[in-house]
Amino acid sequence: MTGGYGEFAHPIEINWDLAPLYLKAAAEVSERLHLADPIPKLCTLVTAAAFDAAIHDAFGKANQINCFDTYGPSS
Repeated sequence: MTGGYGEFAHPIEINWDLAPLYLKAAAEVSERLHLADPIPKLCTLVTAAAFDAAIHDAFGKANQINCFDTYGPSS
């Protein structure tokens, strides 16, 4: 899902787009495997956190800035 995302946006916007897809995939896996308890939302989002961090890092590198500097108004 993450690799196939083709939009250009701020990493926070990308995460907003991808999070529901991650949760849907977790629900589908839970159903397909007939799990007694579905995969928890927190587990799904923590698993996706590595991809999210990589997107933030790449955004900063592509723009030659520290990605943390993109989270608020410019100085």
